Amino acid sequence: MAYFATFLPAFFYRDDPMTLAKLLPFQATMYAQQTQVLPHHTYQSDWWTWPLMIRPIWYLYEPADGAMRGILMLGNPAVMWGGLIAVLACVWGGVRNGRLLTAGLLWVAAYLPWAIIPKSLGFFYYYYVPSIALPIALAAAWDRYAHGKLKYWDEGFLVMTFGLAVYFFPILSAAPLANDQAFQHWMWFSTWP
Repeated sequence: MAYFATFLPAFFYRDDPMTLAKLLPFQATMYAQQTQVLPHHTYQSDWWTWPLMIRPIWYLYEPADGAMRGILMLGNPAVMWGGLIAVLACVWGGVRNGRLLTAGLLWVAAYLPWAIIPKSLGFFYYYYVPSIALPIALAAAWDRYAHGKLKYWDEGFLVMTFGLAVYFFPILSAAPLANDQAFQHWMWFSTWP
C-alpha cells in the first residue's frame, strides 16, 4: 500500500494524470526502462563495488569563481569500510540479539535490491540509501562490542572519522584547490580519479 501511495500525487497532475487503468502498465514500463541495456558511461560501476568505494563520481572538477574546484561523491572511508565490518558484527551477533540483527539487516535490506535488479548501468550514488544504515550498524556494534580491551576504541574511531572528514572536505565542498592536479592528493586508489 505504501508503494502505491507514492503514486497518489500523479493522479492529480494537470497534464496526463495517472489513472487506475494506467497504474499497473506503468509498473511494467518502469521495469523495462530500468532493465534496458544502456551504453557505457565513464562513471558507471557495478553494485558490488559500491561498498568498497571503488568508483566514486566527480560532479565537478574545473575552474570556477577564480579557482580550481572539485566535488567528489565519496563516503568517509572510516564509516563506509568500518560500517561493513559493523554490519557483519551485527549480523553475527544478531543470532542472540534481535536489536543487533535488525541494525545489520537494515543495510542488507537497503543494499540487496541492487544485487537482484538486472540493471545494466549502475552508479556509486545508488549506494546512498544503504550507506545511511552503516552508522546505525556502527553504533550498535560499538555498543555491543566496545568493552574491556576495546573500551575506548569507539572514541578513537570517532576521532579518525572526524579527521577523515576534515581531510576530504576540500574535494567534497568545492573549496579552492592549488592547481589542476591538486586532486591527486586525495586519490588513494587508481580507480578514484
